[in-house]
Amino acid sequence: MSLNININTSATRVANRLHTHYDRLNQAVSRLSSGSKLNSSEDNPVQMANHNIYKGKIAVYNAGLINLNEAISMAQTAESAVEKIGDILIRMKEIAEQVSTGTYTNEQRVILQSEFAIMGIEIDRIATFTDFKGTHLLDGTLSNRNNTDRMGSWYQTVNQQLNEDKESMTGLKIHFGDSSKESEDFYFLKMNDLRMKGLLKDYRPDVQTNNKIAVSTQEAAQLALTAINTALANKDKARIYAGIFQNRLNSTMNHLENHVDRISDIDSKISDMDIAEEMTQFTTYQMLTETATAMLSQANILPQIALKLLNK
Repeated sequence: MSLNININTSATRVANRLHTHYDRLNQAVSRLSSGSKLNSSEDNPVQMANHNIYKGKIAVYNAGLINLNEAISMAQTAESAVEKIGDILIRMKEIAEQVSTGTYTNEQRVILQSEFAIMGIEIDRIATFTDFKGTHLLDGTLSNRNNTDRMGSWYQTVNQQLNEDKESMTGLKIHFGDSSKESEDFYFLKMNDLRMKGLLKDYRPDVQTNNKIAVSTQEAAQLALTAINTALANKDKARIYAGIFQNRLNSTMNHLENHVDRISDIDSKISDMDIAEEMTQFTTYQMLTETATAMLSQANILPQIALKLLNK
């Protein structure tokens, strides 16, 4: 081995190794401080791309879970109102049953007719008033909402097949997926009109609602019993649908929560740091860095040996 003072090859080699050890030590410190082994794309470009994909999916699905929770609250709000409407209908049927007998005078029937009419007005008020975040639930507008119009011309252009089926695109859209596939990412909530005209639409459809039901006479009260049975049946359909829809929402939410857990587990394996392994790497490269630093100072002394030859 030649002895020279122009280029200190030993010091250069040690400096290169010190630089490598120091970079690895910095990487270990970065991972230990962040808890992640993917702090920049240079750590692992492919895994970083996968991590970003999973991170985006998790964020979207968590937002979908919020949508589902709100939809459940909305369905519960609707069901609560439907229950109250059912209680009022039962009271109206009770009045009709009382007036159907011949023991009541005309004056008494007038009094009961007043209460009967007020009950009908209250049903209309509840059905019109019930809303969730500004969306009316029981006045019939929910089932008639056309989502192709609400989504705009761009959606209609790129989704011509869906746009052709207007029936499947009506109702309040509950979106929970990360795309816009009708069979995977959303479905619709529909609630019929539960005002008196909606409840009695199947009873004497050729007669106006105001003339369909009354208890002002014994005969009218007897007819009212049949009308109220129709109204109760329509009310029950709405409440059953609200219950079925809540079950579907709960099922979807449970599935989505499990799906998020699986994706989070996969993402954790990609990005989360193994602290035991990283501490081992940190200790190793800390020792190597300290050793290389000490050896660099020794390597810088080697040219002085050549200078001693000149002094002799």
